[in-house]
Amino acid sequence: MLIAVSILYGCAVLSQVPSLVAFNWDEVVYASQVRPGVAPVPMSAPRAWGMPIMLAPVAVLTQEVIVLRLYLTVLAVVGMYAAFQPWLGVFGPRAATAEGAPGDRNQGEGRGGDQGPRAQGPGAQGPGMGRPGAQGPGGLPAVSAYAVPLAAGLFATLWSTFLYGSMAYPNLWLAFALVAGVGWFCRGLREPERIEPVVGMGVAFAVASLLRPTDAAALALPLLVAGLVRLARRARRAAALVAAVAGGLAIGWAVWVAEAFLRFGDPLNRLREGAEVNEAGIGFSLLRHLEAVDGPALLCRPPEVCADLHWFEVSWWFVLPVLVAAGFVFAEAVRPALTLIVACAVTFALPYLLLFDYANPRFMQPAYALLMIPAAAGLVRLPLSRRTMRVVTPMLVAALAAHLAGQVMTLQRVVGRVAPIYAAQREQADALRAEGVTHPCVLIGRGAIQLGYLTGCRAVRTAEDPDPDEETVVKALDGDEQVVLLVRRPSGRAPEGWVPLEVPDGAAYLRQGTKGSSN
Repeated sequence: MLIAVSILYGCAVLSQVPSLVAFNWDEVVYASQVRPGVAPVPMSAPRAWGMPIMLAPVAVLTQEVIVLRLYLTVLAVVGMYAAFQPWLGVFGPRAATAEGAPGDRNQGEGRGGDQGPRAQGPGAQGPGMGRPGAQGPGGLPAVSAYAVPLAAGLFATLWSTFLYGSMAYPNLWLAFALVAGVGWFCRGLREPERIEPVVGMGVAFAVASLLRPTDAAALALPLLVAGLVRLARRARRAAALVAAVAGGLAIGWAVWVAEAFLRFGDPLNRLREGAEVNEAGIGFSLLRHLEAVDGPALLCRPPEVCADLHWFEVSWWFVLPVLVAAGFVFAEAVRPALTLIVACAVTFALPYLLLFDYANPRFMQPAYALLMIPAAAGLVRLPLSRRTMRVVTPMLVAALAAHLAGQVMTLQRVVGRVAPIYAAQREQADALRAEGVTHPCVLIGRGAIQLGYLTGCRAVRTAEDPDPDEETVVKALDGDEQVVLLVRRPSGRAPEGWVPLEVPDGAAYLRQGTKGSSN
């Protein structure tokens, strides 16, 4: 079922690929680091190398945006499965009895295996959604493994999970890595004799720290504390759990620190520059994140661009905490794991809630992905009799269908905003190539970063339309490149010595550098 959910998610992501025919600024920054023949766009202090490394296998071979988006879609399918697969060993009858006495192990097989005796007495419940007949340690009802594909499916239904599945932003991939890392940690607690959880933790946190080292460290804090507590109690393999998390984090942080000394002077200066770039400051932005999940902008900066709320479409944001609470109430067998999940989600979210006065739809993706796990556990463990199931199940299916419809409505609104921008960039790049703009060349103006990637030109971004006499333009003309000024508000006449180019939705002017060929 988890494989099926992952494949269906990939199909949903594919449906959005034809609308995303160009790269956004952030995507160009990452892709340009590994694309041969293109000057890399300087990466600012907050960025890390995980995303360029992820893009490298295909970006070094082709500049075609659609090919890269298809490649990312395949990775998203693999990522969705890899993120939630470790949790199959935490949930379900077999996992729940893993720490019980040998005589208890046959009780949790459920359908499809050797069935032990059904629970009797006050602890027994009717045949509800969670297959409550299975018993966990100490007689607690086991949580059905169906909670895992359900959690993946709930996360996949969010419009941001749909959209970013083919986009070169690190947040979704960070979510996959961190969900897997927490899952492997919980597996390590349950199965201290196995090496797979240790390896899985190390790989997951290495990937996460390469993508976003500060975010990965924030989320890993509760895991390190839990591991150190077990180490102090001399629990079995506790040192391996701590070493796996810390070792994975060390890989990304080592790259980050080395780059901090090479490009930013030192790590503290890099942190200061990162705070300036992100306009960090003390605040509380919880409601901003509610606005962000409603779209329609990919960048809610200034926050007003995302302030128009559609309450039906964001209703899931209010239901999610209720379902998480239900998980704690009804899924007793995995309550320690749920506690870790919520603690990790909180420590991850706090910096975004307290240090920024704006929000983006993708910022909280790792927290939402984690919280879907206790939410799914609460749903499958609802204490329903056969009679009440006949009433409640259609209601839950209808609620899920309504939620999905709301997410599709938000997605359409977001795509309706960004797709014309991508299409215009593609048309402008094609027009520049048709007008004879070829490497070596430099584009100067607003939108130069995105067009530079599509045309292969060096790009110089300006906040306003460039003036032919400004220093940046004069310096570019002193070389051997074709110099193209990108103008969104043309004055009607080309500057003296510049050749006008036919470009849709704006204007462009071409002039050959003084050291270049006149042909």
